[in-house]
Amino acid sequence: DAPRHRESLLVPLAFAALALFFAVTGPAAAHSGWFARGTADAHRLAAEPWRMVTALTLHADLPHVLGNVVSGAIFGSAVSRRIGPGAALLGLVVAGTAGNALNAVHHLGGGHLSVGASTAVFAAVGLLAGTQIVLSRQRRSSRRRSLRELLTPLAGGLALLGALGASPETDLW
Repeated sequence: DAPRHRESLLVPLAFAALALFFAVTGPAAAHSGWFARGTADAHRLAAEPWRMVTALTLHADLPHVLGNVVSGAIFGSAVSRRIGPGAALLGLVVAGTAGNALNAVHHLGGGHLSVGASTAVFAAVGLLAGTQIVLSRQRRSSRRRSLRELLTPLAGGLALLGALGASPETDLW
């Protein structure tokens, strides 16, 4: 499909800012105060819900942050071309935060700590699949949607999720 919006550096720069912030926070192994106050913690979900947002900015190590920066910039830029840069950035932060919250709820009984922007990267993949379904529906002259038009973007999104989340350290919840 032809992009609906012009190229913008907003989303790639937002992901690049994560690498700069990593220079401030350091890796999780350094046990900085940033991680003590900002990690998504299942036990603190109700009392400190902002941790679901702040966890997006913290990364375990350099490969973790670089992986999220590169993949987030690529997929986030594609979302930006579909729905606009402001809507893309807002959608990625909101969906990434929701992903962290759902992850915390899933692990509530046993406790769970989570950091990284992977949920925002996965949100970009979901937004791409979802917008493709909407665009496919808009292109059809009839109101009837074929099963293939629904399943193809979903299958593509799930395949990308599987490829991006293949690491044993990745928490796909």
